[in-house]
Amino acid sequence: MRLSVVGVAGLMLAAGCGSVFEPDKRSVILPITRINVPSTVTPGASFSAAFIIQSGGCTRFERVETTKTDRALTVLARGTQAIGSNISCPQDIRYDTVVEVVTPPLANPFSVIGKQPDGTETTAQVLVQ
Repeated sequence: MRLSVVGVAGLMLAAGCGSVFEPDKRSVILPITRINVPSTVTPGASFSAAFIIQSGGCTRFERVETTKTDRALTVLARGTQAIGSNISCPQDIRYDTVVEVVTPPLANPFSVIGKQPDGTETTAQVLVQ
């Protein structure tokens, strides 16, 4: 009987408490340190926009959120940050590159915008001609 109680308790711990051994996390906006786009593109053509996203220490890159209109592509980089007491974070800095393919219709000029954690924006322009 004792063995089955210990076994059930172990299963409950493994199934319902996966975060017991991991720190709590919160969602954060990560900095986009660079946007690489072509200077010009012909009307009706697509182009690639590369976003360099910085993380490191207790922050981890997870995904980008995009919004596109005929005038602009806006990107927000999301990640998680470990929080809580007794957290030890490495002093590393990591860069992830995310490439988005931008398809027509494209107004001239077309703006590619990276939202920053402090609320500012980094912008690159592509001339459509």
